[in-house]
Order: sequence, then structure tokens, then C-alpha cells
Amino acid sequence: MEWVFKNHVPQLLRDNQTKHLLNTFVQNLGIVLDMAKSCTFPLPLLAVAFQQLIAGSSHGHGNDGDDTLIKVVLMN
Repeated sequence: MEWVFKNHVPQLLRDNQTKHLLNTFVQNLGIVLDMAKSCTFPLPLLAVAFQQLIAGSSHGHGNDGDDTLIKVVLMN
């Protein structure tokens, strides 16, 4: 978490970040959840986060950058 605040947050504030699309997060978290399911390994918080990302994507934010995560959280 400390790395995020040192490296990512300043870039967000300067609006100088590399865009990581919300749909990419949906895809990657889906893969992780599928692997966990195949191992019968529970990841309840990841499942909740995944549903939040799905909600953001379904509201048309799928091709927006990772800064959209804040909008998705505030949307609900």
C-alpha cells in the first residue's frame, strides 16, 4: 500500500499516469477468481471487488483508466 501512495497517487494527482483500462482489471481478476475456484480457495473480498469492477464496466467505464475505480466506488 505504501508503494501506491509513493508512486501512483502523485501521478494521479498530476494526471500523468499510464492508463490501465478497467476492462483489463475485470479480465485479470476473473482469471484469478477462476484459478482460486479450481483450487477451492475462497477469496471473498476479491469477489466483491470484482463485482464492483463489473458494475463500473457495465456503466460504460470499461475503456476508462484505472482512475475510474474511484468513480466506481462512489457510484454505489
